[in-house]
Amino acid sequence: MGADTSTAVLRADGRHHHGGGVSVIDGSVFPTSLGVNPCEMIYVLSECKATLLAERAATRSLEPRTAGAA
Repeated sequence: MGADTSTAVLRADGRHHHGGGVSVIDGSVFPTSLGVNPCEMIYVLSECKATLLAERAATRSLEPRTAGAA
């Protein structure tokens, strides 16, 4: 995860840099094994990213749709 598209596939909020509306919200955000049981870290990251995704979806649903918008 990161801002630089040459070194990161995902933005800090979990969205894919080039994937439109694709978000990754699970343990695959880690590039390698953490060497320990990562369950708690995955739970925390998933909750944070899912909250951001829900807020973005709620904001988008409040915006007026324009002609031709999907």
